Amino acid sequence: MDDKARIRFIKILLATFMFFVVYNTLIPFKIYLSPGKLLREFNQIDWTPYFHNGRFNSLTDIVGNIILFLPFGFLFYLHQYYSQKTAPLLRVMIFGFLFSLSIETAQVFFKYRITSVTDLCNNTLGALGGAFAAKIYLTMFEEQVR
Repeated sequence: MDDKARIRFIKILLATFMFFVVYNTLIPFKIYLSPGKLLREFNQIDWTPYFHNGRFNSLTDIVGNIILFLPFGFLFYLHQYYSQKTAPLLRVMIFGFLFSLSIETAQVFFKYRITSVTDLCNNTLGALGGAFAAKIYLTMFEEQVR
């Protein structure tokens, strides 16, 4: 497979995965539009990382958010690598952060969703973890992949 076809395939996988993540992090689709409800939701945002109501966040929540973004980091790193972009790890971190930030921001408008700085941190860590996994994968299997 040549690099153009490989990049196209990775883009399709990445877009499919991103759709899956957005869909699953925003359901059920009950949207707040009144200013009063939006203000209440904004006031309930967990601004302190890793703590919710004075208690440490659950390990399953932390690990789950990291795992959720591993494929994003892996695929985005591969895309950057095959597109011959500079600083692919930095790009993964920035785009992973922005993707997570957009989801967390959207959750303010959705009933039953909680916006959390902890999720933002863990999603970004997951994207970086996926990028490191892709880097290791390419280092170990570069000849077979090409």
